Amino acid sequence: MHMAAHRIIEATKHSFKFKSVVFSHSAAVRTLKSNALNPKLYTLKPPIKNWPKNVNPKRILNHLIHESDVHIALEIFNYAARYQLGYKHNYATYYKMVQRLVVSSEFEAMETVLERLKHDRIECSENLFIFVIEGYGFANKPKEAMKTFFKMRDFRFNSSYTRSFNALLDVMIHNKRFQLLHSLYNNSRKFGVLPNVGTFNVLLKALCELGKFESACKVFDEMLTLGCTPNAVTYCMLVRLHCPRGDIVTARKLFEYILSKGWVPDDATYMVLIDGYCKHGEVQEAVTLMRVMEEIGCNSTDVPYSIVIEAYCKKGKIDVAVSLLNDMIDKKWIPSSSLCNEVIDGLCMEGKVEDSNALWHRLLQKNCMPDNVVYSTIIYWFCKKGDIDEARKLFEELCKVCVPNVVTYSTLIDEHCKRGELHEACKIWDNMLEMGCVPNVHTYNVFLSGFCKVVKAHDCIQILEEMLHKGCVPNALTHRILVDGLSKSSNIEDTLKFLDVMLRKKIYPDLDAWNVLVTGVFKRENFQKVEKLFDEFSEVAR
Repeated sequence: MHMAAHRIIEATKHSFKFKSVVFSHSAAVRTLKSNALNPKLYTLKPPIKNWPKNVNPKRILNHLIHESDVHIALEIFNYAARYQLGYKHNYATYYKMVQRLVVSSEFEAMETVLERLKHDRIECSENLFIFVIEGYGFANKPKEAMKTFFKMRDFRFNSSYTRSFNALLDVMIHNKRFQLLHSLYNNSRKFGVLPNVGTFNVLLKALCELGKFESACKVFDEMLTLGCTPNAVTYCMLVRLHCPRGDIVTARKLFEYILSKGWVPDDATYMVLIDGYCKHGEVQEAVTLMRVMEEIGCNSTDVPYSIVIEAYCKKGKIDVAVSLLNDMIDKKWIPSSSLCNEVIDGLCMEGKVEDSNALWHRLLQKNCMPDNVVYSTIIYWFCKKGDIDEARKLFEELCKVCVPNVVTYSTLIDEHCKRGELHEACKIWDNMLEMGCVPNVHTYNVFLSGFCKVVKAHDCIQILEEMLHKGCVPNALTHRILVDGLSKSSNIEDTLKFLDVMLRKKIYPDLDAWNVLVTGVFKRENFQKVEKLFDEFSEVAR
């Protein structure tokens, strides 16, 4: 009895201890919850040093603007909202945080911030959503841009959706989703959007890119029918539509109308019209328009110069092109490699190779990048002029900045071969292989031609075998070069070896080459050998 009573008493004590522990834990939880927002009791460190004692949206906004690291900016934004007693974000802090995240392509974090903005029921402006839609567009995320537009209704703001809708259409153009753009526009009224002049301008922009002139005219007519007044952008789009069609007369009238209204055309309209003038042969008109652009400070790119210079090159007025190129350089524009090459090639065709070389070195001094094609062009013309020393000097200069291309190597090898300088040609050939530049069929042809001229038939066969081994397929010119060389050779064995190599590779000389070859053999050998050679060729070719 005594022992039983003792066990009951011990069990009761244990039970009381357990209940005491449970009670103590629950009390602690309640205490922590009640003090969770009290900064004196909370020990989490702020994301930055010198955290202000009195936090308000203006101070947080200042931190969000000036903090260079977007992740720290987000920590500041989150810390203030979650752990700062009595603090609430306003629209300005939300807008800046969304803006920073969009620019940094942190779209997942941005969507979280937008959800909190929606939850806080803070009144928004349409600019916020336009920024997000455009951000998704530049990031090539058109579907996400569309989702943003459709969820705008979940937020608190008093505005139409037209500007956001126009931004969405522009995103579709940027991402080449023209079918989706068409579908969105056709359903615009279902989305509560009333198209305005901006909407029609975006549609015209899309049709300009697609080159759909008739469809653009229909859109313009619909615009007028709905009472939308065209603006400067509309007429600029119309100019861009007419120029590519060669209708420079209408484009000029539209442009003059824009100016008469006191509107300022954009750069793209000027450039399209300049290009239209050049293609229509009115290059001087294009230059005049380019000068107007400069006077009003509208020329923000080198494109007008490039268009006009190229047009003068095509007309054969190289001196004018050079003058404009120098003008372009003086204005700190750096011409493209293709434009430099066109001007330099034009000078060389007029026999002014030294002038083209001087111009190129001036361009290099003005920070133009060394270019293989330009060097190759000047080297070619020096070789054609017979000035191998200047050509080699340019070649050495080129080797210091980049690896010459196969055209440059072929040009020099060809010139040395024509001069009978096979030793120098071999040096260039070896340098080409060492630099990792792969010879093409033209390179092999000029190399073979050099050896055939001095009747080194055995070397020609070796070059042919190497050519085939490297996977370079001979062309008709290769056959003629070899046949011509072998027909002059006194060694019938070289001829037979050549045929053996060709036939084993299933490469057959054309009829003219074959006739030359047989005639050469016939002169040196008896008819039986010629007949045997023909039979062997016919048998394999069959």
